[in-house]
Amino acid sequence: MLPRLTMVKREWTLKQIHLRVFSHFTWLLAEWCDYKDPNTTKQGKPKYDLRRDLPPFPYRPAGWDENTPFTRADYDKLTLEQQFEMCFPGLINGEAEKAGRDIPEINLMPYQLNLVDISSYYEPCVYTGVKRTDNCPMRFTDD
Repeated sequence: MLPRLTMVKREWTLKQIHLRVFSHFTWLLAEWCDYKDPNTTKQGKPKYDLRRDLPPFPYRPAGWDENTPFTRADYDKLTLEQQFEMCFPGLINGEAEKAGRDIPEINLMPYQLNLVDISSYYEPCVYTGVKRTDNCPMRFTDD
């Protein structure tokens, strides 16, 4: 996927930014669940059958039985925060930072948010305090 540029308000916390972006993608994840449901009513096209072509939906809530299909109805029952926690394991509760690691591997997350300073000024970033922020992974904090 190509990088996208977006503007954020200075008063937004990193957590608010993450949840706002995630709220725009949650429908796509719900559709993915629906296509991979063994009892889906979705119909495939002759050339592209997403029921067949999509990989299995990799995310499950904590404690979910791996033998039980995870359906769109199950996904829709979760709150936005629960959906986010399921798709970004370790990011929401800071497990990676507590263990002394960086943000969890990108291949475990549906997407990654990075901070880039394009202002051409040498002022410190509002969120990281670094001058000329360049592709810093965005943490999930209320800061």
